[in-house]
Amino acid sequence: MLSVLWERNLLVGESYTVSRFHGVSHKITLHTPPEIRIWKIWMKRKLEQKTMSSTNKKNEENTLMRIGYWSIRGLGAPCRMMTMYAGVKAKFDVYDVKPKVGGGWDASSWFGPKKELKKINPLMNLPYVIDNDVIVNQTNAVMTYLGRKLNLWGTSSSECLACEQLLVRCKSLFSRISSP
Repeated sequence: MLSVLWERNLLVGESYTVSRFHGVSHKITLHTPPEIRIWKIWMKRKLEQKTMSSTNKKNEENTLMRIGYWSIRGLGAPCRMMTMYAGVKAKFDVYDVKPKVGGGWDASSWFGPKKELKKINPLMNLPYVIDNDVIVNQTNAVMTYLGRKLNLWGTSSSECLACEQLLVRCKSLFSRISSP
């Protein structure tokens, strides 16, 4: 019956008298069919989500944790891996080193931004983490910060100590491997 009323373009919210079997009349108020109400609610939510999504995306880009290092794996790779393992979205600032024509290397892609970052943190170097208003640099400090921030560090004092010892040991092994 409702679909018949709907097809006749009757106004929603208006009251109508409907004759049914054996001449018995009923007064009804026409409401929006549930399918259309659900569809309207769904469309409204979709529109709100789309609006919020674009706003959140802009805000998210400004609040993403940034990790900076050269365009090689090196000391930046473990930092990037920690964020990926923890499922945290991060922006990776990658700095290229290019060979110069007369010999040597051009690392200007880093030294330009470094001047600006040194105004905020005078000890600025690679690798670094910028997390909102926190700037951390130097490998061990960065890994310690990420470990704590991403819940990859120990929870008890003995676990924290074990993490610190392992971090220093890995750093000394890396130094031995990378030195001539």
